[in-house]
Amino acid sequence: MKRFFGGMVVLLILVLAIPGWAQIRPGTSSATIFIGGYVFDRDQEVKNAPINGIRVGYDFTRRFGLEGVLGYTRTQYWADWDLTKTTLENWANAREHVTDVYHYRLEGLFYLLPDGKVVPYLAAGIGGQTIDYPTYKADKNSFLADVEVGLKWFLYEHMALRLDIRAPYIFS
Repeated sequence: MKRFFGGMVVLLILVLAIPGWAQIRPGTSSATIFIGGYVFDRDQEVKNAPINGIRVGYDFTRRFGLEGVLGYTRTQYWADWDLTKTTLENWANAREHVTDVYHYRLEGLFYLLPDGKVVPYLAAGIGGQTIDYPTYKADKNSFLADVEVGLKWFLYEHMALRLDIRAPYIFS
């Protein structure tokens, strides 16, 4: 863990030393891989886990873009979950089974300051989530809507790091 944080500090120092500015440009497309974490609703009966996936986007104007997102999470389903017990009691007594969760969304992005090296943005979208439960429980397909706030930090003219926080709402 120390090695990871040390590497991130070195990367940050190198990035800050790079001169020049980038910006959001109309008519450009992007493809991005991402990793992060996903916090599930308690009633979904699955453990919080990492998420990874791909985003493909297009910027129509300096202020507006559209993005398609596909995500994947491999997690555990808790077979003997009892909502009357605390989370710790449940995890101590539950049997876990591996399950796959698929996320798919279409999002609109609104860039707040599109001319800088660091570009804050807001996003909102709709999509779905599929939880592939073990064979004795029916899979669950849900509609979702989400909102997001984030930053694109351009390292070079055609390369950026991205940090965002998303709040999905699952319609069960």
